[in-house]
Amino acid sequence: AVDPLYPDTIYIGTGDRDASDSYGRGIFKSTDGGVSWQPASSGMGNTIVGRLIIDPNNHQTLLAATNSGIFRSTNGGDSWTRTIAGNFKDIDLCFDNPNYVYAATDGNCKFYRSTDNGQSFTHISSILPTGQRRMVIGTTKADSNMVYVLITESRKFKGLYLSTDKGLTFTTMSTTPNIMDYSANGSGT
Repeated sequence: AVDPLYPDTIYIGTGDRDASDSYGRGIFKSTDGGVSWQPASSGMGNTIVGRLIIDPNNHQTLLAATNSGIFRSTNGGDSWTRTIAGNFKDIDLCFDNPNYVYAATDGNCKFYRSTDNGQSFTHISSILPTGQRRMVIGTTKADSNMVYVLITESRKFKGLYLSTDKGLTFTTMSTTPNIMDYSANGSGT
């Protein structure tokens, strides 16, 4: 993640979020455009970081989805506080109102929403299927009310879902074809 005000400040999450083939060392920070790096994981420890985001309205506020939970920093990564425990792989936010933060767990996929900039989270069950392997989140600057969620079970596409109310409820957009299979045309099983 690159600081939007000071682009020489870069944060990087470590570890293999998919297969855990490489252990995590938390977050590292560079203030010289990536020439040198320092650990920035105080309060987080040696976690695997799935995704890291910066609040566009306050470049000192960062949120990290890790295998130990969601961690939040309000001082540019100098220290971190866990706001929810769990094995989280993805995190995203609403572009025009970063009080809305969205997060997804791995394994028995669950979708969470925050309305206080990641200080607390609520599980949103809506119509999203549970018990699946992976969930990824997408948001868009074009319409800040929209949140997309794609869910898979290994190499099986379980669905693309859309929220038009900032992640409170979802509608099924598609469950076919199997775009997660190795076949190039979605015909795989």
